[in-house]
Amino acid sequence: MNYMKKCISLCKYIKEYYRRYSKYPNTNLNFYLYGHLISQGAFRKVNIGLNILTVRGVAIKSFNKKSLSANGDNMKKILNEPDLMKKLNNPNITKILEML
Repeated sequence: MNYMKKCISLCKYIKEYYRRYSKYPNTNLNFYLYGHLISQGAFRKVNIGLNILTVRGVAIKSFNKKSLSANGDNMKKILNEPDLMKKLNNPNITKILEML
C-alpha cells in the first residue's frame, strides 16, 4: 500500500475510533512505515521508519522475544535502557518518543 493510501486509511481509523469511544486510539505499529535495517545486535534490530501522521523520520527498535526469555540478564538490560535514555539530554543520542 502506498503512503497516501495508508495515511488516508489511518486517518479514517482514528476518526472512527474517536467517534465511537470519544478518545484517540493508542499508537500501534500501523502508525509507522518500516524502512531498511540500519543496525543489528545480539537481541535487537533497528530499522529506519516514518511516522505516517507526522511525516517524521524515526528509528524503530525491535527485540527478539525468544532470546530475551532465554536469558534474564538480557531482559534487565532491555528494561533499563529506556530509563537511561530518558535521562540523557544530548543531541547525538536518540530520544525515546514512545514505546509500544
